Amino acid sequence: MTGEENARLSIDEYRRGAELLDSLPRVVYVEVTNTCNLACPMCPISMGIKSFIGRRKLFPWELLEKLRPMLDTAVRCVMSAGGEPFLHPRFIDMIRFVKKAGAQVIFNTNATLMDENAAKMMVDLQTDTISFSVDAADPTVYSSIRLGADLETVKGNIKRLVNIKQKAGSQRPFLNLQMTLMRSNFDEMIPVVEAAADWGIRHVVVEPLSPVFSEDSRYAEFVAANGVGVDEALPVIRETLGRARELGMIFTSHYLVMGGDEPQPDLNLKCVQPWINFGVRADGMIFPCCGTSHTLGDLQTMQPLDAWNSKEYRELRRAIAKGVAPDFCKLCLQEGRAMFFNADLVQEET
Repeated sequence: MTGEENARLSIDEYRRGAELLDSLPRVVYVEVTNTCNLACPMCPISMGIKSFIGRRKLFPWELLEKLRPMLDTAVRCVMSAGGEPFLHPRFIDMIRFVKKAGAQVIFNTNATLMDENAAKMMVDLQTDTISFSVDAADPTVYSSIRLGADLETVKGNIKRLVNIKQKAGSQRPFLNLQMTLMRSNFDEMIPVVEAAADWGIRHVVVEPLSPVFSEDSRYAEFVAANGVGVDEALPVIRETLGRARELGMIFTSHYLVMGGDEPQPDLNLKCVQPWINFGVRADGMIFPCCGTSHTLGDLQTMQPLDAWNSKEYRELRRAIAKGVAPDFCKLCLQEGRAMFFNADLVQEET
């Protein structure tokens, strides 16, 4: 089955609310690592939340090979989840494998470990999108959030990649800076946009602390103490949007949607994840989306295509299709986040 055939079938099965699918996943998540060289205070792994700490720290090569039938028809492979992907000794080989299969490669990184060779390979392999986690332009504020990182090193690594990309005349990888807004960096939004422009990056994303991991009380308490609400954030978000436009940049934020500045998602559109998304953590546990620690099986003991139509996946599709979301979905649905992740893949013209 070609990717186009799979796309048409996937859209039809999603719209019908089918439980047993003939289509294959269009988005594959691979948690390259479940460990990090930093200790950011808002990270579930740094907090030691057990449901996000797997039995294994590095994604095994044999499981990537096992995923090949899905990667052959997938549109995207998101190669990050909780840890820092450049910690994996075979990360570049993994990108090469996925690109050869034909899927787009997208990942997040803190950029601390992206040396010159890695930067060159990102361009040579035509990696599709890299998101850099940079929460402040002030070195002191940055270091208080990205514990263990040095902003000058990160800046140098990112600018080197931008230079290599420009010298090669390449559009890819597409680059953005992602900032998680908290009380500690509330005044850093415009400086981050200006820093991005200086570094040669044209897209900045500012997102709120999300409560979707709040099944653990420690995370819920952190969000309550450090999160910034929509009403408080919006005036500065709008000012930051204006500054980004002055600099000819793209600025996106979930705050703008929650505040009504951008079109609201279709809340009648059921979550697409169980019909198009297949995620695997570093220890082989299968998960339906990046907003939950809930698992649906173990790829080490299952074949991918069997797992895709397992009892657990079919039950999840049935519940979402009926509008009776399981508890682990409710915070995400309440925030309207589910409607933004990969929903474009089921709204294409057939």
